[in-house]
Amino acid sequence: MSKRAQAPSPTPSSNAPTPSASTSSLASNPEEAAEKELIEEYLSLHGIENALNVFLNQVVRDRPADPYLVLGGLLQHRATSSKGIFAVSAREIFDANGLPTLLAIVHTSKGRFEGSTSSHTAAIYDTDDATRCRGKGVRSRDLTLYVQHLLEGVDPCEQTSCDEKIASMEDKLGRQACLALSIAICKAGAAHKDVPLFEHIASLADVPIENACVPVPIFSVVQGGVHASNKLFLQEITVMPIGCASFQDALRWGAELHLALRDLLDAKGVGHANRGAFGGFAPLVNSTEEAIVLVKDAIAKLKDAEPGIAFGLGVHVAAHAFATVSDGEAVYNLDKWVVGSKGLNKAGDEVVDLLREWCRVHQVMTIVDPVDIVDIKVASALNRSENEVLPDAATPPSGVGGDPSVKVQVVGHAFLQHTKLETLHEERACNTILLHVSQ
Repeated sequence: MSKRAQAPSPTPSSNAPTPSASTSSLASNPEEAAEKELIEEYLSLHGIENALNVFLNQVVRDRPADPYLVLGGLLQHRATSSKGIFAVSAREIFDANGLPTLLAIVHTSKGRFEGSTSSHTAAIYDTDDATRCRGKGVRSRDLTLYVQHLLEGVDPCEQTSCDEKIASMEDKLGRQACLALSIAICKAGAAHKDVPLFEHIASLADVPIENACVPVPIFSVVQGGVHASNKLFLQEITVMPIGCASFQDALRWGAELHLALRDLLDAKGVGHANRGAFGGFAPLVNSTEEAIVLVKDAIAKLKDAEPGIAFGLGVHVAAHAFATVSDGEAVYNLDKWVVGSKGLNKAGDEVVDLLREWCRVHQVMTIVDPVDIVDIKVASALNRSENEVLPDAATPPSGVGGDPSVKVQVVGHAFLQHTKLETLHEERACNTILLHVSQ
């Protein structure tokens, strides 16, 4: 029999409370449940549990002659450090797509700071349990294992230094974990500087705060293509509130337009107010043009009530999704998602002609991925024709975003997955790019 088996069972202290239904189940006692919640909040706020786990793991790993002395030294160092990261942890969460992603947590003297990104960002999956979430489960334990010793004591305000250390571990952590951790550190840096996050980011980019501008939100109001079960070949139709004094006003007008469009779709009957994969409407209309007209009608309805409001109309074509490429040439099936259709095939030039017509008739001012990357010269022709400034113009146009050279934003998004930014610039295939932080 082992020594552990021979050890006598500890005798309960006479002062210890006898276990009962009321003490064994905190949920049955509201006061104890509230106290437990306060304790957990306090431990989480100061990162106590995580810090102790880190210190204990370090002592066990190093096995010093006097573990209490070393543990005391680590706690003393933690107590006296006014700045610096003292712990890094992570856990698995689920994003809006219902897929796992990593939540990175950075602990400093100012508290805990979290960061996460989309499940679409490249990750290293948990191969120990390939059946979980169809093999898309993430390994949260690796973040502490590989990064804790690199970031311990580092000032979170030194974003570049932190990012360099994190990037050195990308092959072990994956980009998803690295990006989540970088975001968490950025939030911690802002807290340590006691400034808003946007001001901290501006300082990291050496941008004077007086040059900071309010971002313009873009709302995806109608969805089609791979994002919806309807006949639209476009991936989405978007709107941008123009001329708002604040982000809050822009957000409000985006919401007002959403309601106005909902009224129009409800009036068309059952099924028209269906939703797409990312929250926009997926109406059962007969053509993409009909959907664009519906959005314009909603804008007009809103402008009748509020004459000062204005919106810019955009289309995310995502042409690669309905293109078939053979021998370096692309054919675009505009009826790809129309059940029973024999196909409505167009060449790149014909697709661009349709987009030009929308710019002229519907005042479309943003076009994302108008053609497949193999038709990069066709995209260049679209960019040139829609942004040509006539030499005899009496006054130069104000342009999108105040840039007189941009009347229509030709945006490269999927382009960047297949070619370099330098190539897009040389070909003048677009005048705007859409970048995810993970890129």
